[in-house]
Amino acid sequence: MSYKELKAKWDKLTSGWFGLLIYIFVGYVVAFGAITLSGIVLQTDTPIVSVFSCSMEHTSNSLCELSPQPTSPNYICGQNALNYDNSFGSYWKTCGSWYADRGYTQENFRKWIFPDGFSVGDMLIVQRGDYKVGDIVVYTSPMGYPIIHRVVKVEGDTLIVKGDRNPVADQPISKNLVHGKAVFLFPLLGWVKLGFSMITGIV
Repeated sequence: MSYKELKAKWDKLTSGWFGLLIYIFVGYVVAFGAITLSGIVLQTDTPIVSVFSCSMEHTSNSLCELSPQPTSPNYICGQNALNYDNSFGSYWKTCGSWYADRGYTQENFRKWIFPDGFSVGDMLIVQRGDYKVGDIVVYTSPMGYPIIHRVVKVEGDTLIVKGDRNPVADQPISKNLVHGKAVFLFPLLGWVKLGFSMITGIV
């Protein structure tokens, strides 16, 4: 059978609503295969994660109110940020005392991965590995959704993590509950999954 004949058959098969279902199915298979392969390469069951909350957001962003875990765009590290100018200096002035009290300087923070945080709707690539202070790790909350926070202390097999925007750290977590650490970021690409989750309620 020639290429033209094959193409004609495929075009006929994929026309109309039935064709749309075929494309959705093929897209799902390709995406599932890509995630599975990525998981094998990166040694994690969660190789790709979309950012669902503003807990790592350094800017006063109105999108925070639209996320599945809405927060006020005007509060950063528990403080009213009406005069906040979205710079790192402004972030450190607002949030830095929490880190300074634990022995971390502004220079320390600037050397950590993604020192300017990231936004709702961004997508992270996650890889399993050893964890150190400053890493951004992904673990599953008791509610079932992924939490993406920064390691602020390592105590043997336990991690203390905190959202950059949050005023306090999370409860200590076992390293066994961590899926991996963020190694790369794609701005905005997570909105595809985020939109799906907001429509269907499936995380």
